Amino acid sequence: MINPLVKPASHPETGDGWTVEGVMDASGRPLVLSKEGADAFARMMKDSNGKVKGADVASAQRSVSKNNSLPGAAKNSNHLKGNALDI
Repeated sequence: MINPLVKPASHPETGDGWTVEGVMDASGRPLVLSKEGADAFARMMKDSNGKVKGADVASAQRSVSKNNSLPGAAKNSNHLKGNALDI
């Protein structure tokens, strides 16, 4: 069952996906992931008793244009599907 705090989200650098309501990444963007990824991140935050935070995440889902602008980024990166994050 998906966490009720998991909501649709969008940002120019991430594209459309899902976020944990109110959670921002280290750059102040919504932490956008796949629906399953956002649900798993919500569980990690809860289970860590506050040790895991969105601000720990440098990069999660990326739009194609954002991914293409990054040197060395894989053309089929899991970031494009919201199934990867960098801490």
